[in-house]
Amino acid sequence: MLPTYNRTSIAISCDYAAQIKDRLSMFDVVLRYIPNVKIMGNNILCPFHAEKTPSCHLWDDHFKCFGCGKYGDVISFVQIYFNLSFTDALAKLNCDFGLNLPIDRKPTLKEAVEAQKRWRAIIKERQEREKTYFALRNEYLAACAEFQRLRQNYFKYQPKPDCTELHPLFVEALQNLSYYDYLTTDLSEQLSRLENQRNDTT
Repeated sequence: MLPTYNRTSIAISCDYAAQIKDRLSMFDVVLRYIPNVKIMGNNILCPFHAEKTPSCHLWDDHFKCFGCGKYGDVISFVQIYFNLSFTDALAKLNCDFGLNLPIDRKPTLKEAVEAQKRWRAIIKERQEREKTYFALRNEYLAACAEFQRLRQNYFKYQPKPDCTELHPLFVEALQNLSYYDYLTTDLSEQLSRLENQRNDTT
């Protein structure tokens, strides 16, 4: 178990990080730090590898390069771009954008307690998101398995030209395939959105 001081320091750093990410968008940071940057349809030439066609996409709260694979939030961007540690990236953003967060001084007891409370709330939210993600993934896998079973039975028990009676498993597949096709597609899209959220907060 970490000493109380370290837990408090981590909580305060994460609290500052959350405030910085809340105040600054990726566009703010990119326009500030990349000279003569051209934003074309929310895409820029990736600053982390050489390219001629813009493949780095910007959202308000994160970036992702579809060429080299780098992604992250405003803090990650500054860490990679300037080769800084997490705390140094916080300090640079705080200074360069005049955010006036008390990063360079020891926090008061009240600030430390509030940071701990906010950090516990962040942890709880992440745990709930993980719980939702794995429950949804299990539902998706079960739906995929059922879709495959129905599909196999559909082809296996297709009636022959001289057949006078439909096999019950073929009838079941006929009645349910469309629904499970829709369900697996919907669950896959939901999982994709949650996966992006998990990546963005890692």
